[in-house]
Amino acid sequence: MSDILSKKEIEHFIYNGFVRLDNSFSKEIADSALEILWNDLPCDRSNPSTWIEPVIRLGMYTNDPFVNSVNTP
Repeated sequence: MSDILSKKEIEHFIYNGFVRLDNSFSKEIADSALEILWNDLPCDRSNPSTWIEPVIRLGMYTNDPFVNSVNTP
């Protein structure tokens, strides 16, 4: 794992529970996934006043953008 993440990134993951991975997949894949997610959310993407829930859990997605995001070379 140390070949992929720096010592600082590993420590950040240990203490914070996540690590940011820039450029993991294309912007096109990200935009496609976002479109699907926003369509499934009970709020309006263009109206922040509807973003009232602190957490919204969505199901497991098998749509192409989600599959492609983890299978990007």
